[in-house]
Amino acid sequence: METYNSYLSTCKEKGFGVNRRIDSQIQKYLEIFGETPVFNSVRPGEKAGFKNWDNSDKLKSANEIGFLLSRHRNIGIRLGIETERGYTVCFDKESYGDIPDNLLQSISKLAVASWDSQSGGDNNLLTVTQDAYEHLDQFKQKVTFEGEKHDLELLTSGYALVPPSKIDDNHQYDELETNPEAPTVGIDSVKQLLTHIPVSEKSESDSTNQSENAPTAVEIDTIPDSFDHREYFENNIPGNDSYLERLDTMLQNEEVAELWYGNYEDRSKGELQLRSYVAWYFHADTKMVQYIFENELPNWREEPLKYELNKHHAKDVITDIEDYINRPYYTTGISFTLWNQLAKQIHENETVTVNELQGRLVKAESDSVDSYKERTIQHALQTLVQKDIINRKSNCVYENKRIDKEYLDTLNELIDNYEPTKLVYNNV
Repeated sequence: METYNSYLSTCKEKGFGVNRRIDSQIQKYLEIFGETPVFNSVRPGEKAGFKNWDNSDKLKSANEIGFLLSRHRNIGIRLGIETERGYTVCFDKESYGDIPDNLLQSISKLAVASWDSQSGGDNNLLTVTQDAYEHLDQFKQKVTFEGEKHDLELLTSGYALVPPSKIDDNHQYDELETNPEAPTVGIDSVKQLLTHIPVSEKSESDSTNQSENAPTAVEIDTIPDSFDHREYFENNIPGNDSYLERLDTMLQNEEVAELWYGNYEDRSKGELQLRSYVAWYFHADTKMVQYIFENELPNWREEPLKYELNKHHAKDVITDIEDYINRPYYTTGISFTLWNQLAKQIHENETVTVNELQGRLVKAESDSVDSYKERTIQHALQTLVQKDIINRKSNCVYENKRIDKEYLDTLNELIDNYEPTKLVYNNV
């Protein structure tokens, strides 16, 4: 699992940069939740989650959300789940909500985290005991103090968007405050709070498993004719290559090429498998995957894609690629095998020359003893210099800068986790 410190290094390597405000917020989340997975990845600019958002296996810890944020995802805290601190619930005051100040102060004092939205909303996350949670969960979500509109939402399921999420300029969540010393709120304290809140019990028609903040079905947006895929790639996808170079790199993989040209027995499974490769090579970017399936692939096929014929299948292709962004490293032009061997040699020797490396590196982890060409090693070393991982002392001499045991362990973990696609990103 990627640690927060390695996330920071990764952001720098990928050219993302690290926003100090986001850095501070992640540190705050770490203080209150540690390694407990409580966060949902949410679509950029939306409240809607990804497919199977409610699968507990998809929850992320504070250590893991940094990379999601670097991809401009929104983040939600799952509600109604048990953590070491207790069960998570959220009191969400609407921007127009008219609630007594002393009640808001009482809620705020019990909150483990509080945050505002630019529209004037006020959110407080509490952790409560199981009996307190069950008591809260029996009441309707929307609470009205006066008038026709509800003033407060009592959220016990789904998820609540948290900083630094953003829907639009009027719905940006910020000003995060956390209180690691906040109590796990018991049943008596909850009942005392509710004496000041005009709650009403749920009816049988009310869903007990869905919050208003939980996602609804999402239709696939049409990519406009004006979409410039090359410019979009250049501005949004990490790496030093162009769109066409990345596409060519992907098709160097024989299995990808077979899928690309439609050489498979089951069209549905074949397209989903190809989608997985496209997501891997194009950084799990939904627009890139969609563009390739709608504009590139049809030009290479004689029979129509199932993607073109079946809306449900198309939605599966586009919306189920979340897992492909959970990788700690990305580069172009270096095979994983070469990268791993280079890192080990540089870590062991601190200073190396191209000639020394050429005699020590082999192309595969099999019985092959073929050496890499000198230009291949030089290209790989130049890439690592650009990523600020090693220093170039002279024309052919390089020294270690940031390769340590943790770096090697993470690189090995990457290779173990992504066996099917680890071989080559580019011809080397």
